[in-house]
Amino acid sequence: MLIYIFRYSVVTVFADDSDAPQNARITYSLAEDNSAGPIYKDDINFFRIMNENSGEITLIKQIPPFKDRFVFNVIASDNGKPEPQSTTVQVIVNVHERQQSAPQWQSSPDCRLAITVDEDIPVNSVMFRCHAIAGDGSKNPISYKLVFFTLFIFICFFEILEKS
Repeated sequence: MLIYIFRYSVVTVFADDSDAPQNARITYSLAEDNSAGPIYKDDINFFRIMNENSGEITLIKQIPPFKDRFVFNVIASDNGKPEPQSTTVQVIVNVHERQQSAPQWQSSPDCRLAITVDEDIPVNSVMFRCHAIAGDGSKNPISYKLVFFTLFIFICFFEILEKS
């Protein structure tokens, strides 16, 4: 049974460098944390930084049932010339209680799959309300996320006119 969705963003790290533009272009990489002990040796294999410029750490493998914590390092490098500088931070990812059942949406007339919004709708207007509860009946918190998705449909209308 899959418990976690692969390619799930876990955390984003951020480093700042006030050097000149090229010497302040920070890139991020993952590294094993040798001080954390042997049980954390392979933890970096569960994560990846998909874009070295963003610092966004993504889960790329299923979390084993026994695993409740990951420990690894993130290295931020400034790509400076002549000598690049870098710094390392330890990242600890705690795995909360696993929910064995998917959250269940509570049906409500205010929770719709699609809505139409007028262009002059006032700022801070409520457009819809949806509520979910833990599928296993527990009081585990539910997190919500709006996902940007655009479906482009191009329809070409044309007309053939008589030649004069």
